[in-house]
Amino acid sequence: MSMASAAPGPGAPAGFLLRLVASIIDGVILTIVVFVISVILGFVLGMEGVLIATIVAYAIGGVLALLYWAKLESGKDQATLGKKVMKIKVASASGGAVDFATAIQRSVVHWIFYLTAAVDTVLGISNYLISGVVGIAVLVSCLAVLVKSNKQGFHDDFAKAQVIRA
Repeated sequence: MSMASAAPGPGAPAGFLLRLVASIIDGVILTIVVFVISVILGFVLGMEGVLIATIVAYAIGGVLALLYWAKLESGKDQATLGKKVMKIKVASASGGAVDFATAIQRSVVHWIFYLTAAVDTVLGISNYLISGVVGIAVLVSCLAVLVKSNKQGFHDDFAKAQVIRA
């Protein structure tokens, strides 16, 4: 008789590793988009406009990322491309699909940490103090996914959503 347990089925909370790999896939996709925008802006603005090109590319990339996550997670598949690959999706607390407004809320809370850190890093506003504090907040939210039985991060709790196996 085997003591190994079966893998959780559909609807079970998605664990940290599945979510991490999905985020990496989505991050690569969005990084390529921001890189292309940066290159185009770099050619248009020239070397004198590198800082402006970087800031504008990050701003456009941030808006695109927010829309990417919200549109796909509130769509029929309830998943970004990374989540589809990992066979996980975002659901409401009751298990149904989230609407666009909920997906926006979830994304804003999740990405505001990264946006704040990116702005601080690019502009050096506080000698990276904000980035450090934000980094700790992101780490704590990630640890919440690791240790909480429902595997929810702060952004999931805030939006009353959950990431589950598809």
